[in-house]
Amino acid sequence: MEQGPPTDLNAALALPLPILVICELLGVPYEERTQFRTWTQAAAEVLDRARSEQGLADLFTYGQELVARKRHEPGDDVISRLCATDGVGDDEIAMLSMALLFAGHETTVVQIGLGALLLLTSPDQWQLLLGDPGLIPGAVEEILRAPGKGGGGIPRYAHTD
Repeated sequence: MEQGPPTDLNAALALPLPILVICELLGVPYEERTQFRTWTQAAAEVLDRARSEQGLADLFTYGQELVARKRHEPGDDVISRLCATDGVGDDEIAMLSMALLFAGHETTVVQIGLGALLLLTSPDQWQLLLGDPGLIPGAVEEILRAPGKGGGGIPRYAHTD
């Protein structure tokens, strides 16, 4: 679906791209992203411990179901390879893969937003990148090293103007 300006960077790129990549790597069906995104958001709830614990439990249960599916129908992905590794139990695979799913997409979502913020507040740097795309790999490395704003924890996003 094409959308004109203004565009919500978080909704249009920062959220779907990392989820797509981490799903591909882990072997998580991308079409299930809405459900596990709900669980990861609940798990990240720092003000509601019960909701956070429920989100973590739901995510772990999903991981166990996914491991069972991969045991029956393995693919070329991280979860299938973990299932084929001797000495690694299903619960350990579920816990590890769901931790990777959560951390692997949530941190990237945040970094895309922070990178955009850094470039929008440093127009001279933005112009340098536009003028010489060869500088982009180094800029990405610097953006990844840049400290986030705020007091730590999981960043929150404004949902209204």
